[in-house]
Amino acid sequence: MRDKQGYREQIERLAEIYPNKVMLTVPETASVLGVDKRTVVSLIAKKKLAATDISSSNAKNKRYIIPITAIARLAAG
Repeated sequence: MRDKQGYREQIERLAEIYPNKVMLTVPETASVLGVDKRTVVSLIAKKKLAATDISSSNAKNKRYIIPITAIARLAAG
């Protein structure tokens, strides 16, 4: 399977901004994508952005971490 055009460039950009990180928080992801945090959560809910739920089972608010590969794939279109 071929990578989307621009995917590798996005990975390199994310690696420069966040060296040594493979997962980002919702606020970090929102900043990189230039959108609101609620938009990131909506993308996760719609399964357009892969994420891992790290909140406790009884938490009122969900907490997610997002792989930089998923962010790069979304940003590449």
